[in-house]
Amino acid sequence: MMWGCQRRLLLLVLVILTASLLVHAEYALVLRAAPPASKQLFHNHSWPSWGGTIVRGTANDSHPYHLFAASFANGCGLYGWIRNGVVIHATASTPAGPYTFHDVALPVFQHNPHAVKHPDGTYLLFGIGQANNASWECPCHDGRPMMPDGKPATDADAAPIDHAQLHISRSPYGPWENVMGPNGRDYLFETNNANPAPWIFKNGSLIVVTCQFDVWYADHYRSEYKKIGRLPFIAMNAARNDSVARQLTHNFTCQLTIEDPYIMYDEPAAVWRVLMHQYLRCPAHAQDLETQADGLSLVGGYAVSETSDLFGAWRYDFAKPAYGTAVSFTDGHSGELAGRERPKVFFDDDGKPSLLTNGVRPSMSAGGDKNVNEMGVFTFVQPIDRFAFDTLDAQLV
Repeated sequence: MMWGCQRRLLLLVLVILTASLLVHAEYALVLRAAPPASKQLFHNHSWPSWGGTIVRGTANDSHPYHLFAASFANGCGLYGWIRNGVVIHATASTPAGPYTFHDVALPVFQHNPHAVKHPDGTYLLFGIGQANNASWECPCHDGRPMMPDGKPATDADAAPIDHAQLHISRSPYGPWENVMGPNGRDYLFETNNANPAPWIFKNGSLIVVTCQFDVWYADHYRSEYKKIGRLPFIAMNAARNDSVARQLTHNFTCQLTIEDPYIMYDEPAAVWRVLMHQYLRCPAHAQDLETQADGLSLVGGYAVSETSDLFGAWRYDFAKPAYGTAVSFTDGHSGELAGRERPKVFFDDDGKPSLLTNGVRPSMSAGGDKNVNEMGVFTFVQPIDRFAFDTLDAQLV
């Protein structure tokens, strides 16, 4: 009789522990099934793309929704970003697409666009680059930009990636005006690997978060941008000395690395949320690696503030991601993306997060084409159900 009680108690403990592990091994962002490759957001073999943002059109626009995405001139694949980056403009009748190529919004050299509509109706197109400077442009061979000496371009040959630029227009079709920075510069500010991610307040002022998670503020998009602080996530990763971090980094021979921020303010919850791309930088392996924990791909980093104070306390854990690379599709099959970066969110008419977009490397199971020299990259969409947790602590029982 006693053993029966003990056995039941043991089984109960096991059930509780299993439930705890199951809750822990869960993504913070609940996503629905994605459209298959043939109906994806922007899957255009003539214009490989690497993530973008969706904005609404103007009143009486024949195209209600517009996508601004990173692409590459002269038939380059993703490797072409370092010399041949352009911003393409595509249109659709629904926010989830699929989108049809319309025009090149910004020519060489431009990369990592982030479009948003200002409260005054102006379209703001942030990015990195050098305005209308075709001198960076190279011919491409097998998807790679080739230098004048006939050798493939390398990172050392890259165009400026530290210049945060802004182009504006009253129409998503352009023309686009380059907003000049201090002293007549063609960029707003300079910072390491800029990748600007804006958030606009109701009064028209705005912040811009960059790849190093610096925060820049301006009273108006034409005003001077001033650095007002830094979000703590890089420092939080660097400070880790726990067993999980040791395992993830192969005994600290790799670094927990983050980039590509997307920031949003969740007004009903009165918290800030940040999505980001996560990976391992491994100098000893001479390559960067994706990683997993608790059986979850960790590519989609997630942080949430404890209060509405942007520079207050934050919850962030590299091992507790928002999303991964495994995807279920509406046609009933599932697959694993070979890479998933550049997160951005589209909000529905009620102001709720509706769609997650990413730049993705396809695989045979989740894109349908062999990805040769990064020629198969495209801009991916997946519907958002909800954020599963208000704070990261809710993942633990």
